[in-house]
Amino acid sequence: MKKKHITKLFLLLILISLPILGFGCKGGDKAAQKAAQPVTIKFWGVWDEEDYWKEIFSDYKQSHPNVKFEYRKLRIEEYERALLEAWAEDRGPDIFMLHNTWIRGYQNKLEPLPTKITLPAKEVQGSIKKEIVWVMKEFPTITTAQVEEKFVDIVAEDIIVDNQIYALPMSIDTLVLYYNSNIFNDAGIATYPGTWIDFKNAVKAITKLNEDNKILRSAVAMGRSDNVDRSVDLLSVLMMQNGAQMIDASGRPTFNITPHEGSKDYNPGSQALIFYTDFANPIKEVYTWNEGFSSSLEAFAQGQTAMMFGYSYHEPLIKARGPKINFKIAPLPQIDPLSKKYNFANYWTMGISKKGEVKRKDTAWDFLLFATTKSKEVEKYLKKSNKAPALRELIEKEIKEPLPSPFATQVLTAKSWYRGYNSNATEEIMKRLISNINKGNFSNIQSLLNNAVDQIKQTYIKPSYAQ
Repeated sequence: MKKKHITKLFLLLILISLPILGFGCKGGDKAAQKAAQPVTIKFWGVWDEEDYWKEIFSDYKQSHPNVKFEYRKLRIEEYERALLEAWAEDRGPDIFMLHNTWIRGYQNKLEPLPTKITLPAKEVQGSIKKEIVWVMKEFPTITTAQVEEKFVDIVAEDIIVDNQIYALPMSIDTLVLYYNSNIFNDAGIATYPGTWIDFKNAVKAITKLNEDNKILRSAVAMGRSDNVDRSVDLLSVLMMQNGAQMIDASGRPTFNITPHEGSKDYNPGSQALIFYTDFANPIKEVYTWNEGFSSSLEAFAQGQTAMMFGYSYHEPLIKARGPKINFKIAPLPQIDPLSKKYNFANYWTMGISKKGEVKRKDTAWDFLLFATTKSKEVEKYLKKSNKAPALRELIEKEIKEPLPSPFATQVLTAKSWYRGYNSNATEEIMKRLISNINKGNFSNIQSLLNNAVDQIKQTYIKPSYAQ
């Protein structure tokens, strides 16, 4: 009996002494302890509200309590200038959003994803004297092959440059057709147009002109570049659907040439350009849009036109400007529903600034991998932002829904094209191309296309700031 009391007393002393023995967070690698000190990750975005990210920040902090996030949303008009000024003064963000067409232009500002990242981690050490200590551990990231496996095709095409990963996305936006249900009903059109032939027929049925060819009711905001939002994207996807090769294997623009031998008299790029501008040409049967409209968004929201092309971010803008408009969203029309589909991708990614401490870079990349590749975290973002996922597994899940969103169904066939180191300059060149046709320069469309391509090629020359 006395022996049992002694044993119990001994065990009690062991339990009482555990905190004294060091079962706490101390000791370990000095570098790890230093790395485990509080770190603040600055994150700059454009369209995203901070609320889209709050829950993901919180989830990450559960396993990384030393990390704090500072999110700042900027207006698109000031964004690029603010970035360059901040980096020049060494006060820029660690994580920043960049458009899928900007990645090569910002390549020298971006920290490519390393194969491994080193982070502080807690580890229990000791056999008798248990102790939680900070140690530095290496964690593998993801490979280019894994990017191709996890994300839809367009992602790898955009974010992998010189066999390195420069950014990661949460979502993909695609060009869709917005249409006014009431106007469609009045015109006797029961369903949205699935093909461009159906689309042209709908335009002719909806458009109302007076004897002086003045537009009384427009069918679609299309045909110009000055008052049609994302006109270059729409022209680009029309060229792609028609068989034009936007860029060649080396990445140079080639939408001015005939891609197939034996069809020298048919240029898919020029035919797509004519098709697009016909809707703003007064002598064409599909004439329905002109310079008299302020913008595609305003005209649609006010019920002045029956259709417009746009992205998911246009939906809340339409509702805000035209709360009484009864509209629906349909997939982008195709040339032939039985042939290969082409849709257009327009989305934002997140990259890591090359400036800053290695510790912050590794932490920032670790967070981006956590946010973009963990389906549960991505779903939280998508629920708040109302966007379509970039992860294949979530696309598969969404398209199995009874009424899948057009944005989700189009992601797998979404394409884009590299627009050089200055994508804004390329955008303006394409807009001028459209404007030249609007001015009646029909005599040598091929020459206009060739000139546009030559100008765009100049934006493919690496500028001094990107060396």
